[in-house]
Amino acid sequence: MEPGRGGREISRRGRPDHPQPDRGRPGGHAGLIQPPAGEAHVDYNTLTGQKAAARMHEQHFGSRDGYRRFCCVSLWRTFSPGPQDWPLAVCDGRSVADGEGVSNTLFVVDQFPVGEALTAPVEGEDQMIAATIFRHNPAHRWWYFSNMERDDVLLFKFHDSDHARTWRCPHTAFHDTSLAHAQIRASIELRAVAYWN
Repeated sequence: MEPGRGGREISRRGRPDHPQPDRGRPGGHAGLIQPPAGEAHVDYNTLTGQKAAARMHEQHFGSRDGYRRFCCVSLWRTFSPGPQDWPLAVCDGRSVADGEGVSNTLFVVDQFPVGEALTAPVEGEDQMIAATIFRHNPAHRWWYFSNMERDDVLLFKFHDSDHARTWRCPHTAFHDTSLAHAQIRASIELRAVAYWN
């Protein structure tokens, strides 16, 4: 953070908003390894971003408020040599309209619902952890790095509370068959929240 810019501090925590894994339960959701996401998404919808920022601020600064702006971000990098078989593509947030996207609620369950229970309304779903999913739009401008190395990192926004600027970055992985000798992708992300006084 640059002094005098209003920045306060960046807090970090692995996988915010995700429940702690129950490693003792067979088939329990561990959230440690997952396949590349194959749909255009932002990991937080507006409410999830607000909740993550408030919770992190309370953990590190003792209150759920006390900031005028927050920005939830992801730092993403690969550990596998390039080119990767499933590179990460990022969408220029300036090409995404504010009203685009639909919430996609995260459900962690012991058993997959069947029959009518699969599509039945869930009480309180509008308050649950959710991402935002995006449909194809020819106005979107997509970019990707076909040959990322260990020292390369992408930093992009999940949610900036200041919607007067580019406030989110849809992203996705895709199977790139255009490059010979593509390597199986191994990657990691770190999520962080920045606050402004």
